[in-house]
Amino acid sequence: MPPFDNIVGQDPQLIDPGNGNYRTAPGSPAADYGCRTFPAPGAIAALRQPDDLATPAFAWSTVGDRSAIEVSGTIAQDTAWSADTVRVTGNVKIGDGVTLTIAPGVLVEFKDYFELEVAGCLLAVGEPDAMIRFTSREPAKFKPDSTLVGTWGGIRFDRVAASNPDSHLSWCILEYAKALGPDFPDNCGGALHFAGGSGLRVSNSIFRHNAAVHGGALFTGLYASPTIVGCLFTANYAFYQGAAIYLHDSYPRLTNCTIVGNHDLSPEYYFATAALFCFLSKPQTTNCIAWGNTSTYFEQLQFYRTKEFYTGWCNIEGGYPGEMNIDAEPLFGEEWPYPYTLLEGSPCIDAGIEDISGLNLPLLDLAGLPRVAGGRVDMGCHEFTSLTSTPETPAAALALTCHPNPFNPSTRLSFNISVGGRYRLSIHDPAGRRVAVLLDEHLTAGLRELTWYGLDQSGRPLPSGVYLCRLTGAEGEVATARAVLLK
Repeated sequence: MPPFDNIVGQDPQLIDPGNGNYRTAPGSPAADYGCRTFPAPGAIAALRQPDDLATPAFAWSTVGDRSAIEVSGTIAQDTAWSADTVRVTGNVKIGDGVTLTIAPGVLVEFKDYFELEVAGCLLAVGEPDAMIRFTSREPAKFKPDSTLVGTWGGIRFDRVAASNPDSHLSWCILEYAKALGPDFPDNCGGALHFAGGSGLRVSNSIFRHNAAVHGGALFTGLYASPTIVGCLFTANYAFYQGAAIYLHDSYPRLTNCTIVGNHDLSPEYYFATAALFCFLSKPQTTNCIAWGNTSTYFEQLQFYRTKEFYTGWCNIEGGYPGEMNIDAEPLFGEEWPYPYTLLEGSPCIDAGIEDISGLNLPLLDLAGLPRVAGGRVDMGCHEFTSLTSTPETPAAALALTCHPNPFNPSTRLSFNISVGGRYRLSIHDPAGRRVAVLLDEHLTAGLRELTWYGLDQSGRPLPSGVYLCRLTGAEGEVATARAVLLK
């Protein structure tokens, strides 16, 4: 009705809202209304943007049971990518004040040398068995050189306004990206470039097969202070300095990271470099492993100019000054199911810092196992768990599901109890902080279900994002589920 073309009093004709399908049926008067647009297969839905912004095109198609969308341009309103495959056909920018949420298991595939620029907030929170993968369309053509074939431009944060929520990447794979800009710092950080600010947390993620002039996988600069925890850096390349990581005027915190098998390709054998290279920076590096990284420099360095006061409880090949650092073969296991796990007898087991209260570690490690086992945290991205210590009848039958997902305003959390006892169900934000406790009481066996309305412990609405629901059982078993809140 005038003046805003609103429709009042008509059934929106949603397909199956009771089971979480909020798509509009054919002929619905609410087509093109609502917080999300669901194009029909093969259709193209163009989102209206201000005249000074590029207009992204989202094309929906299906391949068997899989769905795919094509994206490019500026994202000017809160958006969720939940298709199986997101094909990036041009540079993508998340606008200031806008949040892009990527669901677990999504494949983000870059058609060419395009980048994902973040001026707002990026929430890419996967799961151990459903990692979010940022990759090239043609990874087989990737080479560690100055060519752009088979690569993409990485994820770039450049002085994001502090008014935006913190970005979070968890259980992500970032691979086959390059930073080859003409000048510094555009040629820094092959997969992830973070300049200015502190609002970024990267946890339980894998950086592999990336390349840049400085920092094959990661760059932080302009006084940036992100948190990097539980990540694996392997098979990355720098053409000048920082085979895996290059820090320039920044203060990041690196905790429980494994940095192994990265290579600096600089032809200057007399020019100092290392896997983690610091220039006027002061990283806090705790519980990390740096081993088997190579360069053409006459001295094979793993860390370069990190402050020994802030470098501790690390296993660094060749040794490094600092509290409780060691230099010992880490004894890595086979690459299945996750690379660089720890073998029994590894000197990295139970060798991390004793007091972890200030580290803000995630609940699980890169492989989805409890982050602290045996009473003390290990070094590196993986926590050692002895198979011989597994009970014959594990209590892992506990499972937690949430539906609908994504949800707004509520989702139902369901679980089946086989053994009576005390159970606790808590909600955690993307950084691992507990925001609500929904249940903490003694329960009898049977199927249980409760509803969460997206509120914190004080009853205040939480912002859009990915939340971890954690159920602790009567015998210490743990079940988790991720719930995506979209507003």
